Amino acid sequence: MMSKFIKLLHRLRRCQCRVLSPSVQISSSISWQRFCNRVYQLGTAHQVDFCTYSKKAVLDPGEEVEQLLLDLDNLSVEQKQNAFVLASKSAELGSSKGKLLMGCLLRCGIGTEQDEKKAMKVLEPLAEAGDAYASFLCGDILEQFYEETLSAASFTQELGQSNSINVTLNNERPEKEGTLKKAIRYYEKSVSSGNLDSLVALGNAWLKMQHPERAKEAYVKAAEKGIVSSFLCLGNLYFRGYIGKYSSVSRDGIKASKYLTAAAEEGSIEAKYLLGELYASGLEPIEPDESSALRYLESAAEQNHSEACYLLAKILLEKEELDPGSVNMEKILKFLLVAAEQNHAGACYFLADLYYKAGSSTSNNGLENYQHALTYFERSGASGLSEGYYMAALMYLHGVGTKVNIKVGIDLLNQAAEMGHTVALEKLSECYRYGQFGLEKCEKRADSLKKTASLLEER
Repeated sequence: MMSKFIKLLHRLRRCQCRVLSPSVQISSSISWQRFCNRVYQLGTAHQVDFCTYSKKAVLDPGEEVEQLLLDLDNLSVEQKQNAFVLASKSAELGSSKGKLLMGCLLRCGIGTEQDEKKAMKVLEPLAEAGDAYASFLCGDILEQFYEETLSAASFTQELGQSNSINVTLNNERPEKEGTLKKAIRYYEKSVSSGNLDSLVALGNAWLKMQHPERAKEAYVKAAEKGIVSSFLCLGNLYFRGYIGKYSSVSRDGIKASKYLTAAAEEGSIEAKYLLGELYASGLEPIEPDESSALRYLESAAEQNHSEACYLLAKILLEKEELDPGSVNMEKILKFLLVAAEQNHAGACYFLADLYYKAGSSTSNNGLENYQHALTYFERSGASGLSEGYYMAALMYLHGVGTKVNIKVGIDLLNQAAEMGHTVALEKLSECYRYGQFGLEKCEKRADSLKKTASLLEER
């Protein structure tokens, strides 16, 4: 039961952001009589009346609270808060199960404010005493702390402060790795205490430590125990290969196919996509196999996998170009739209390009096609593709599919340039050099932009 509960909370934590439920404060001075006289409503079929418990016995929410929490999606805010109250009081009175429940709820922000540090204080003593699930949760929290540190550093660099933080980042690296090493220790402790599901988390942590050989060992052990999620991890590792700081794993078509096929047979959409990619390109000693690639990609695409939709559309369009009329264009458009609705940068650009070419033709819908092209060029840029911003900038600057808008066009050109688009940098350089599109002439700025473009091209 507890294993299912931990998995559910872990899934919820991975799918949501920060604070979830309103905070509940537990008074340390609450009287035993007052606490026991209240009937805690936990759902239509669940209530806990603590008048039935003896003060001498360890108060434990037991199956009532634990079973209830398996139906989290259907609980009201009050029911979640009541569950947290019971778990907290149980923990206060020394129940290991109560402490574990309280730590889980604090970790996920269910029935109270999310607070991983408080969760660690509750869970660490249990983990050190050998509790497998507490060990897993401690590892998971520490791994999140590690990820947040990396994200904060990355965000600071994006703000243009990379020069000022280089030394700081280098100094903090051992500390960050120390956090990850501690997470690994807890995952290993969880495994040794009998929670084999922690093997996959252990492998993932070793990958973040840039030690793929250790990651592979953990995944293989998990696969041998029949833990399905490890099949995808191993298949992906062998398909992509990994050169890390401490070890490396080479690409291997046979092993990649073996594990990805096993994962796909268990219903993994990602595995189907990866198999499609593997057969589309081939991986020694496996030769490219278009029919197998299309079969796996279409299966994943029908389940709305954006990368599968995009790759499938590209392959089908290439077939259509080689053999006009052999492919249903509506099918290609359908898959591109599915991927674009998920803001897939490549799919948005692909659609934009198709609409742009249609607008350039003698079609009666030329303006409408250009408008669609502009929309998707901008979306591809917003999704990280600098070429999208560049093309949208040109359309605004020259009034294609829209009224001329110099300000928006220059803004988009600047965004493309900031993303390292060399042609956008050269275009801006030209604008500053000759005072085009309302920009004031500035030889110094023009030279600087031209130099940046040249440096990027050399790389």
